[in-house]
Amino acid sequence: MQTDPRIVGRNIERLRRAYGERQVDLGRAIHVSGSAVSNYEGGTRISPQLIERVAAHYGVTPSQLESDSLDVTRYGDARDYVRTTQVLLRYLFRFPAGSSEKGSDFRLACEECRRLASDADLSNGISFWRTELLRCMQVFNEHMDGPLSLEAMANFNSSAVVYWLFLPDADTRVYLDHLRRNPTLTEDALVRLMLQANDARNEHGTPNRDRFASDFEDTIFDNLYYMRQDPAWADYAELFAALLYFCGFSAPELDRETRVAIGMYMIYTQARLGNDLSLACLGELFDL
Repeated sequence: MQTDPRIVGRNIERLRRAYGERQVDLGRAIHVSGSAVSNYEGGTRISPQLIERVAAHYGVTPSQLESDSLDVTRYGDARDYVRTTQVLLRYLFRFPAGSSEKGSDFRLACEECRRLASDADLSNGISFWRTELLRCMQVFNEHMDGPLSLEAMANFNSSAVVYWLFLPDADTRVYLDHLRRNPTLTEDALVRLMLQANDARNEHGTPNRDRFASDFEDTIFDNLYYMRQDPAWADYAELFAALLYFCGFSAPELDRETRVAIGMYMIYTQARLGNDLSLACLGELFDL
């Protein structure tokens, strides 16, 4: 059966838009002009060789590219995941509190987390970064029953979710692999960071996202319960609960769009009720 060029063109356009590329970007990747891409998307017949190039560029098969049932929504979702992660890290990487106890293991763990937060290029490698972050989580966990309990809970929560954010799901890894093949699209520090995290997963393996979330979910929500009891930490606890929805840590059974909507509504409601942290967060979220 002969391929319908209109279906191929429509699929090319849908994939290109899902990946956030311009026609000239795709043209450069498959060695044609941007205007040629425009023609193909408009229904001009495309050669089998170019179909193979486009399919390889987007990580699909030629038969999928020629199908009228190609599902491209997951690629757009993956791209949105990277963009929302960028906003979340600006907040979660601000580990909320340090310690006045000079030389204490807690203070050193806080300082290490801040250093990791500023290491956007992962100069020591993702494996070192992950090992250090887990070590800091252990220190915070050990202090949850002491005089620094609320600070420890806040730092534990943030560091656990930061770690979890760098365990991308299968669809996001497809998107990251696409970015790796197109270095002109990977200039952002956050994307470089996620690419290296993805490389580490492919080489060494990392915990499954769902398993990681289930292992830490009870601890994180217990921490938020205790933090809500203290007026000094209540605003942080409320914002963090909303961010858990926003980043997909909470309610994994819901689709990403629904979770983001729930998180945004929670943050907006908190801001209207006088939560200054949520108000400040809204300003960054609207820059997405």
